[in-house]
Amino acid sequence: MLDMNKQHGTHPVKDRIVRSLRRSQDPARSVAEAVSETILGSVKGLDRGMESSFVSVTDIIRSSIDGAVEAGADLAEVAKGISMGILKGTRETGEAAQKAVTHAARTILYHTGKIGGNVAAATRGVVRGSIHSARTLGLDAAKAASAAAQSMLDAAEDLGAAATQEVRESLREPIEGIRVFLGRPFSEKDRN
Repeated sequence: MLDMNKQHGTHPVKDRIVRSLRRSQDPARSVAEAVSETILGSVKGLDRGMESSFVSVTDIIRSSIDGAVEAGADLAEVAKGISMGILKGTRETGEAAQKAVTHAARTILYHTGKIGGNVAAATRGVVRGSIHSARTLGLDAAKAASAAAQSMLDAAEDLGAAATQEVRESLREPIEGIRVFLGRPFSEKDRN
């Protein structure tokens, strides 16, 4: 596991994200690579319990968002990169990949909201990243997008009514040709 350097409130991935974003013309790709490489370096094998892996991934996500804010990056692109990097780094497939996506989605939205970031942009970015990753892994892209969207909505509900409304609004239109479906349906006015 990485040294969290809690005394100063930083994580090594934050500095890596800031450096890569400042040099890159493709923020999603640079974040995905940094997140993936960090996970591969910190989560070794299946000997560790899933809970400890999720704690590590949560720290990586939080630090990635902090780094993106420091670098002044587009949070939609960063959120897409984080979600792609999580799947690439954990090397999960099938149901385990779906769980990793939903955990990452919820964590990204929660931390984005906590820092006052654009939760609508983060939502669309995560859904785009989920679609991209699902297609790469041969998974059902619509299912992955809907699961990520539901996790984002759940996290938004924890943040309050304004965040919930922003997330719902960001999901009204199809994303990369896919319309997401939530476990709790949109109201009649949302469908129009």
